[in-house]
Amino acid sequence: MLGLRPDDIGLLVSTSDPRLSPDGSRVAYSVQRIDLEHNRYLTRVWIAATDGSSPPVVLTPADVDANLARWSPDGARIAYTARLVDDDDALSELRVVDAQLAADHTLVCTCPSDPSELEWAPDSTQLAFVARDPDPVRYGAPGEQRKEKDMPPRRVERLVTRLDNEGWIADRPSRVFVVPVDGSAAPRAITTGTYEAGGVAWSPDGRRVAFASGRHDTWDLDWAVDLFVAETAEAGALQRLTDASAVYSLPSWSPDGTRIACVRAPSELQGPWHGRIVVLPVAGGTGKVLTAALDRNCSPYPASRAPVWRGDDLCFLVEERGGAHVWRADPAH
Repeated sequence: MLGLRPDDIGLLVSTSDPRLSPDGSRVAYSVQRIDLEHNRYLTRVWIAATDGSSPPVVLTPADVDANLARWSPDGARIAYTARLVDDDDALSELRVVDAQLAADHTLVCTCPSDPSELEWAPDSTQLAFVARDPDPVRYGAPGEQRKEKDMPPRRVERLVTRLDNEGWIADRPSRVFVVPVDGSAAPRAITTGTYEAGGVAWSPDGRRVAFASGRHDTWDLDWAVDLFVAETAEAGALQRLTDASAVYSLPSWSPDGTRIACVRAPSELQGPWHGRIVVLPVAGGTGKVLTAALDRNCSPYPASRAPVWRGDDLCFLVEERGGAHVWRADPAH
């Protein structure tokens, strides 16, 4: 009798995270396979022509687990994360490769942990990424593998200290980092403190980065998350665009850099009601809810991507009857 056997799990292959090149002619995506011999997953980045005119080719080497393939704005290069599969203590790296030749993999930097987000600056000179930043007092210097028994005790001061699939976050906050693509400097954190940060988005002029973070005193009690803007050239005060009244996420800059579209959803203590699409003036002021009259959820689960500006219009996802559909709205009306 035919059927699945335990070893058949090694035949399973999954693809994810497709990213179109700027001209739309190619797509980069992740392919995950199961290595039964070494009892691990292995992910590599592939490239394929969108018209099917040529067979897909693997972009990343076989000795690294690779993810988060991102095209440079000119389509000439791809940045990705890499970690050596044969070294359990290896640090994650950012690498850049020629997208046409699939050669010359250049090391940009090492990361404090596996990045969860990666984005190019508009001028292709910098990368922004999000990664957890372990406290060196407890976890040691980057690359050092301490045993739990050798670590000092934690001082718990917040209600929220751990997350599913993440473990401890109180002493391993997710931060936004910026690093030059040529590797001429080490990554620089533009967020500080023990606050979570994510949803990074570059401004059109490449001088600022928007991100989501709960940084008010009661973030662990009300679960509210705000949107912030930070200058990338030098460390300074963060500009907060929202008022800690809801969960703001997935910022997206308008082409002229004067507005940011985002998703606003109720916090865990406020819901349930629909997520909405909001447009906020970067200079400050009251935001505009574009979908106030739409009785549909504009924050499908799981979250997929930020709203997309198409000229003066804004495209976003709407959940309806178990499916997600693309809708369009004019922020001026």
